[in-house]
Amino acid sequence: MIERIIDVNINRLREGLRVVEDILRFHNNEETFEELKKIRHKIKEIENKIGYELSLYRNTEEDKGRGRYETETNTTIESIAKANFKRSEESARVLEEIFKLKDQDISYAFKEIRFMVYKIEKKYFTRIDKTKKLNFKIYLVTDSRLTKTPLESILEEAIKGGVDIVQIREKHLSDKEIIRIGEKLKEVCKKYQIPLLIDDRTDICLALDLDGVHLGQEDMPVKYARKLLGEGKIIGKSTHSIEQAENALKEETDYIAFGPIFQTPTKNYEPVGTKDIEKVKELAERYNKKLVLIGGIDTETIKKIAPNIPIACVRALMQEPYNTAVKLKQILGEK
Repeated sequence: MIERIIDVNINRLREGLRVVEDILRFHNNEETFEELKKIRHKIKEIENKIGYELSLYRNTEEDKGRGRYETETNTTIESIAKANFKRSEESARVLEEIFKLKDQDISYAFKEIRFMVYKIEKKYFTRIDKTKKLNFKIYLVTDSRLTKTPLESILEEAIKGGVDIVQIREKHLSDKEIIRIGEKLKEVCKKYQIPLLIDDRTDICLALDLDGVHLGQEDMPVKYARKLLGEGKIIGKSTHSIEQAENALKEETDYIAFGPIFQTPTKNYEPVGTKDIEKVKELAERYNKKLVLIGGIDTETIKKIAPNIPIACVRALMQEPYNTAVKLKQILGEK
């Protein structure tokens, strides 16, 4: 009976959407749940247009699909979300097809719902993937002027020692040279599944399909970089004061770098010191974004900064990549 097909799929669609909505709202603390809420309201409007009570055609006692199936076992919150996205999309497709026999307008309405759910699903898993990439503690920023060893060799040793993420920062090189280096470093990062970003150059990020870009205070505004790169790319921003940090956190950034904490020859800024670290940490937590400390950090100075905050290094890792990474990881683990 067609009415039973309609009833079960509307219920399945609404239930699947509600599961994902609650995951987004209460587990992920995302505003995207409002989009799913609107879809559920749209389904209610469609039900009112149908003009009769679907529950009258329900027959749960004789439903052959009431049993438990091994494929229904989910082990993570992401797998639950994925299963319920798929459940919703499949139900919307069934309703789209069935209503072609009864009402073309309602059929099209369910088609629109299906594509809306596809869009939200893509956004959700794009953010999940990016969140995993942002789960780092030690951030290597390159500077080929500090070593005679090929950067790809430095990078591989640093990753083996514990580096979690890498930024290409080679402002002294030509575009052609940066791209050549970028291609080599991308291969290393791909081998170890480590995110690779580039300083400033949104164009090269796109050309090489890197994982993201790091912007300075005078670089392209974040909103334009996000427009070019899309939701899936990582965008970080350098900050040198509490005010800059809060402003950057309000933008479409994924993390901020705060510093230089200590004196460093790689930057011309006066050190910000350690006094504001806790305040900036609190701000980052309030905006649910990543904070990384940078500037003059090595195996000795790291002992003077706040615990459990990711750090970025240039000199220390470029000059002795493996041993420095191992020591930094041990120190971070001890805190």
